[in-house]
Amino acid sequence: MQLPARFTLVLCSDGVLEVIPAKGLIEKEAMLLELVAASDRTQRGIEQQLNMDAVGDAPDDIAIMTLVKTA
Repeated sequence: MQLPARFTLVLCSDGVLEVIPAKGLIEKEAMLLELVAASDRTQRGIEQQLNMDAVGDAPDDIAIMTLVKTA
């Protein structure tokens, strides 16, 4: 298996879904995909799209890891 020349892989804990303002799990996952796609695909860009600076007391752990490969 060969990876593309350029890609971004984003991994996150389930705590990220708990701070996304959508009703059900399917809606939260869809919104997460939209927010990541709207970002510049950097760690900080994804955090900004998720509005992580506004999260006070998170109900669960929140972890986001990005792996970026550029040509």
